[in-house]
Amino acid sequence: MQASVFITVTLDCFIATPGGDIDFLNQHPSSNPEEDFGYNAFIETVDAIVMGRKSFKNVLSFDCDWPY
Repeated sequence: MQASVFITVTLDCFIATPGGDIDFLNQHPSSNPEEDFGYNAFIETVDAIVMGRKSFKNVLSFDCDWPY
């Protein structure tokens, strides 16, 4: 069995702001907004996703189809 983590954090090592926002994820540092930093290759190897309730509710608020 293998467990992997693919996570984005702020420079101060937080997953979200103190208020729970993840807006910093939209501040893409790449000059190519289509770059996925290896996410698509990683997600192809995933059989299950474990996500906290707050993260799940946040993802449901995104203006897109379920990305997972």
